[in-house]
Amino acid sequence: MVKRNPHLLLDDRKLWLAQAVLKAAELPIIRAKSLSNLERWKAKGTWGQVYDEWWEIMTNATDEYLIDVMTGEYDEANRLRQSMPYTGIIDEETRLEIYARYQEAQRLNGEL
Repeated sequence: MVKRNPHLLLDDRKLWLAQAVLKAAELPIIRAKSLSNLERWKAKGTWGQVYDEWWEIMTNATDEYLIDVMTGEYDEANRLRQSMPYTGIIDEETRLEIYARYQEAQRLNGEL
């Protein structure tokens, strides 16, 4: 078995979380929750350029583009998912299932 770069496993986990969010909520809810998170983070002083990009996506991008950024397997989508604003949408059970899947991937990769 070829060992996989651990960063790629982290990227997989972010993708799985985004896919779960899309299954759990309609796009207007994802946009509203994301904007609420972004507003809260900005008020707390937790802000970076990537959040400006997410703000633009959540307020102006088409649904198709939003889905593409959340699920795309290209560099730009992956980069944006490293700072995803749609936290707090999936239930705890789903989140724990994804983290267990990630830990199993780490184990199979020889990291645990």
